[in-house]
Amino acid sequence: MIHGPCAHVNSNAPCMKHGLYKKWYPKNFAGETVQGADSYPIYRRRNNYHSFILHRAQNFANDNRWVVPYNPWLLLKYDCHINVEICSSIKSIKYLYKYIHNGPDSVAFQVQPSSDHNEVAQYVNGRWICP
Repeated sequence: MIHGPCAHVNSNAPCMKHGLYKKWYPKNFAGETVQGADSYPIYRRRNNYHSFILHRAQNFANDNRWVVPYNPWLLLKYDCHINVEICSSIKSIKYLYKYIHNGPDSVAFQVQPSSDHNEVAQYVNGRWICP
């Protein structure tokens, strides 16, 4: 999968916010895959000095910096764009365990006779506050 075109070619692209990239593309060239300081992996991206024009009308040259990490099997199975990244930091594992063991959303309610009608208590008890 190739990210782009965006920036000066397409300033209305979904990856642009206030004229700046919000998806960190293009990535830098790297000789090997390493774990980054911010828990994101830095994948090997070789500078093989090959570039190609993806959209002739827009004259946007692509190279290895614009390749999105992907899984071909998932792309074919779901027929959509899927960005696949490695989750190997402690932050990622803690987030996954917290997400899995969080449980479903739940609501506790009680049916009472309508003899003592208190609108304020009914409003406070009926509010849904989510994290």
